[in-house]
Amino acid sequence: MTRQLHAYWQRQRDGRPAPLRSAIEPAHIAGLLGDVFILDASKAQSFPFRLAGTRLCAGIGRELTGESFLSLWRGADREAVRAALTGVTRDAAAVVLDLAGRTGRGSTLAMEMLLLPLSQDGRHLDRVLGLLAPLERPYWLGLHPIPRLEIAGLRWLPVEESQPLAARPLPAAARPAPREATPAVATQPAGRRRQHLVVLDGGRD
Repeated sequence: MTRQLHAYWQRQRDGRPAPLRSAIEPAHIAGLLGDVFILDASKAQSFPFRLAGTRLCAGIGRELTGESFLSLWRGADREAVRAALTGVTRDAAAVVLDLAGRTGRGSTLAMEMLLLPLSQDGRHLDRVLGLLAPLERPYWLGLHPIPRLEIAGLRWLPVEESQPLAARPLPAAARPAPREATPAVATQPAGRRRQHLVVLDGGRD
């Protein structure tokens, strides 16, 4: 599923660092929508959900729209996710996180999350397109909530060279909008990142 969404995102970029939000057509990714989400990256203190698929909300056990994405994580994992989101929105990077989802009953589920940049106005990387999917679907998924996510690994995906955001003319209806500055985090140049994280306990949209 993550490969399918990443391939679609690559096609919709059309030579830009990231696709316009308006270029993401639900009908084109209908089979993925239940696991797809969009974050508001202009609010970098919390990265709230603007949209969250029904399967995703059922798996976590609550409606996520409007909730802080960072609230799903604890301790060092939360800071690692914040740093990954900063890389996605600052460097137009694509990242996959290998996760362990834990239920209140002690069950563990291997999951995978994809994070990709989007642009609302063609000038700022102010949205994040994501997908959270289990690697298997046990009978209890959707019945027993997964309130806690832990990071098992992180992989930066290669992204083809692209023109700067402002290199192509904007659609007539697009208007630049101010965005909240994202915190500076030391990262390697896009395309060269390789790192692994150890699990620690601890408009239009």
